[in-house]
Amino acid sequence: MKVTLLGTGADHCIPAFRCLCPVCQDARKRGITRQNSCAVIERDDGNLILIDMPPQIMLMFGNYHIPDEKIYDVLITHRHADHTLGLRYLFHGKHEKGFSVKEPVNLHIPKQAFESISKKIHSDKKDLQLHPTETDFYKIHFIETYKSFTIRDTKVTPIETGHLLAKIARDANLDKPLKSSEQSGEATLGFIFENADGKTFAYLLDASMKLPQRTVEILEKKKIDSLILECTYSHESWFTGHFDIDGVVEFKEKFKPDWMSVSHVSHKNLKTSDLADKLAKNGIKPSFDGMSFTV
Repeated sequence: MKVTLLGTGADHCIPAFRCLCPVCQDARKRGITRQNSCAVIERDDGNLILIDMPPQIMLMFGNYHIPDEKIYDVLITHRHADHTLGLRYLFHGKHEKGFSVKEPVNLHIPKQAFESISKKIHSDKKDLQLHPTETDFYKIHFIETYKSFTIRDTKVTPIETGHLLAKIARDANLDKPLKSSEQSGEATLGFIFENADGKTFAYLLDASMKLPQRTVEILEKKKIDSLILECTYSHESWFTGHFDIDGVVEFKEKFKPDWMSVSHVSHKNLKTSDLADKLAKNGIKPSFDGMSFTV
């Protein structure tokens, strides 16, 4: 599997719009950008698996020469706009608008996320009905936490990252995160990919430092060859539903992936060079938009 990170930034991107914080000013000076996080996996047969569709997705395809006509499967982690607003390009595909495709895209998405996004991204503002689950341009496949499925010969296991669970607990003034998405009615998914040769790649964005116990147990048992983990903040608590630098280092020491990099970096983090130095000292490769690696 060849993986390309099309974007490695958090919700506000780097530099953030009109922001004059040290991180954003340093990024402008150095010509560095982090767009909303998104990744694409190229299989041996040349077909592509896309993880999330941020609002800049069409620009990303052009910037990194991604043949979007070879994308046959799209995976969605959760409903937040920086991961899903690009789905409008999929939902709006219609013959009467001049669209022509050979076969529909398979959209793998949690049911609650589909319902939330479908109402938000609708071409007819007078009709807030859900988009259909199958058209000539896409077919919805509802996925569930911890229930594996196969994309051709690639095994995909969705695991709960606790992102929304932590935020719900924070808003409810709880002293610990909820244990499962069944308690909140909404999941945030990371994915473990395993190819026919047994090589594994894990993609965990957005994720809480208080990972659910079942997720911890899976990561302890499963050997991870390559990992992309989020590192939104320099220092934060689990209530944000995100990782900070210390949490990333602790994750590496606990689960021992063979190769590791971080994504979903916000401007409430270290400057780019400082973050890269800090990560490198702990054997973690710094990421950047357009970075590719092979699993």
